Amino acid sequence: MKFVPESLTRKVGMSVFQLKESSPTILFAVGVTGVVGAAVLACRATLKVESVVEKAENRTAAIANDKDLSDTDKNRLRTRSMLQTAGELTVLYGPALALGAVSIASLAGSHKILKDRNASLTAAYVAVSEALAQYRKRVASEIGEEKEEELYHDVQTNKVSVPGENKKRLTRVGGPDGCSPYAKLFDNSTTQNFFVDPGYNNNFLRIQQDMANKRLRAQGVLLLNDVYEMLGFERTSAGCVVGWRWGSDKDNFVDFGLDAPRSKDFVAGFEKSVWLDFNVDGPVFRYVGADL
Repeated sequence: MKFVPESLTRKVGMSVFQLKESSPTILFAVGVTGVVGAAVLACRATLKVESVVEKAENRTAAIANDKDLSDTDKNRLRTRSMLQTAGELTVLYGPALALGAVSIASLAGSHKILKDRNASLTAAYVAVSEALAQYRKRVASEIGEEKEEELYHDVQTNKVSVPGENKKRLTRVGGPDGCSPYAKLFDNSTTQNFFVDPGYNNNFLRIQQDMANKRLRAQGVLLLNDVYEMLGFERTSAGCVVGWRWGSDKDNFVDFGLDAPRSKDFVAGFEKSVWLDFNVDGPVFRYVGADL
């Protein structure tokens, strides 16, 4: 018995997978093309409707003018003529209707596949996020919450100048490697809302944090991109998916991380910039399970 080479089966398998991976795009392209094609066929059919209607009118006139027919026969012939006209119109517009139906089905199929994939991605994100939260709790119970937060936020010790004094002091700041993927550095290179005065920056951020919490309570849902815009940051792909939901099993408030240990020197005025890390609840769009 001869076996099919693995290289061949592997190529076939990869081709099938790539086809499945691209199926939403393929179905969408087929749907759009089909809709355009259906419109063209319908326009062509419309050009021929006049002749069909003319034949129907001629048949109706001939039946009405035939004095040898009884009223019963005329009604029967008129009904037959109407059915014949309907059949001719169906044949005329049939291809356009069929192509339109297939096109709509393709577009609906593309939408369903994308919706199911988004549901699966959302479920995967939630699972990873919850696993990380549980892991952090276990680490904190072993080494303490303060030490765990320092490790998580990559707290580093640097020397900074003391305002009003000709000397430097050691300060502890959070590094970029210890922040979540949603963290943003608030300084003059990332936002136009940054000012030289640390006190002004601190007040500005706390006011924006309070406004964000008011929006959350008023709207019920707040996207991370909404907060980014309030602070002058650029929107991100993740920011249009994650955020806060009022009444969830999370914090039910927006926190920029200004009271975290890594931000103490910024709040005290020793640091002008600060890493903001947002306590997002996770994806704000909830989907029911998916089957890919």
